[in-house]
Amino acid sequence: MKICYLGDIESPIVRSWVDHFSRDHEVHVLTDRYQPIDDVRVHQIGWTKRIAGISYVTRVLDVRRYAKELKLDVFHAHYVFGYGTMAALAGAKPLVITAMGSDIGSEPERSFMVRHGVRYTLKRTDVLAVKDVLARQRAIQLGCDPERIVIAHSCCDTDFFHPDATDFALRWKLGTAMCRTVLYTRPFNGYYNAMDLAYAIPFVVREYPEVKFVIVEHGDLIASWKEKAQRQAWGDHVVFVPKIAHDDMPRFLASSDIYVDTFYPKPNVAGHGHGTNLVEAMSCGCAQVLPDRLEYYDSWCKAVHYKQGDYIDLARVIVDLLQSAPKRKLLGRLSRMTAVAEFDQKKVMGDMLKVYERLAGRST
Repeated sequence: MKICYLGDIESPIVRSWVDHFSRDHEVHVLTDRYQPIDDVRVHQIGWTKRIAGISYVTRVLDVRRYAKELKLDVFHAHYVFGYGTMAALAGAKPLVITAMGSDIGSEPERSFMVRHGVRYTLKRTDVLAVKDVLARQRAIQLGCDPERIVIAHSCCDTDFFHPDATDFALRWKLGTAMCRTVLYTRPFNGYYNAMDLAYAIPFVVREYPEVKFVIVEHGDLIASWKEKAQRQAWGDHVVFVPKIAHDDMPRFLASSDIYVDTFYPKPNVAGHGHGTNLVEAMSCGCAQVLPDRLEYYDSWCKAVHYKQGDYIDLARVIVDLLQSAPKRKLLGRLSRMTAVAEFDQKKVMGDMLKVYERLAGRST
């Protein structure tokens, strides 16, 4: 089968699909950020010099040209407004689009242009892959034909993201070997509500001093907040690390006691699904603390919740987990079992292969 992916090749999500299907199929990638990949034909689209409007048009034209020249069985775009819209405008067929979260969640509420573009794209896709039932309902609300929607959860390689990836050398290096560890991997900015955690940390440290927070250094608030943290007494309980390469993520997750995510959409609409790092944390058996979003009350989610925007409640929930090893371990075991059963890459992508085969048969 000949499959073409359109998306950001620097995204670990896109790369996981490319890597998986390139083992047994001819895979092409159209991307505006060129990176060579072994055994995959990567095609640069658009002008390398970005000029608003004109650059997007050149990418659409390139997508149209490649879609015709390559004679594809399936064309799969990741992200509805942007790459998905490019594919729709280019007339790529048969077209699969993965809704990544905010592209059908909060983004259509921010702008008439985005909402119109999303509706246009959803009406022209042959199959829309969404992450859960709430995202399916949201897509229908935006005008997508229910018959064209499939659920394809965020997924990971559960053999690679495994509790046995624990790395004691890493814990010694980070200075977390003799204490409990809380990991935060989101960009440190307002969009992901990172200050919920920033404000919670002093309260957690006061109640449970044997803890260290491992914070990834990216996001527009990280520099100023890091400088402030280093002046505080609780600053010794925060370890800053460079952005973690995806291949190193299992070591960090499996070596942590708690994974925290602070993202909740504004406006508060459903459809965002669940993040890949969350699924990876589940697969590594790391207990999770998440905001009280609708998506996280589904049966698959084994996390504990805090009230959105309430850093005192976030601190309370973290302290409660830190103080209860049996609860952390139970949540970790249940999360691992769910990840293997529901979110394993071979299962999710195997189900999508059946979709590909159906579309390829229909397109001949």
